[in-house]
Amino acid sequence: MAAVRIRCTVCVNGNEGAQKCVLVPDEWEDFLATIRKKCKLPATVELKVCNVTGGEIDDVDLIRDDERLFVTTLEGAEETPPAEPEPPPQPPAQLPAQPPAQPPAQLPVQPPAQPPAQPPAQ
Repeated sequence: MAAVRIRCTVCVNGNEGAQKCVLVPDEWEDFLATIRKKCKLPATVELKVCNVTGGEIDDVDLIRDDERLFVTTLEGAEETPPAEPEPPPQPPAQLPAQPPAQPPAQLPVQPPAQPPAQPPAQ
């Protein structure tokens, strides 16, 4: 009896127009090499493989027959140094002491204006 062959559909870097159907070999490194060959990727590029729900696949035994897989190239992953941690935030600088604010100068109070006198009624 012949061994059952598993195949999957691979989409690289979100380009769903360039999907490839791939037979899944017995070894993980052989699977990655097959993806690189079929999708014309450099042998040095690192690949991350995920299923449709976003779960990362890192073993051929996790791949189901006719499964859609999404491959992301991690170009230069080894060459990029890790990001430097950000320094802790500094407390705000102390402002120089200022003299207390003076109350606003008071304007002179003027008495209310008198209404004009009305002529006597006749």
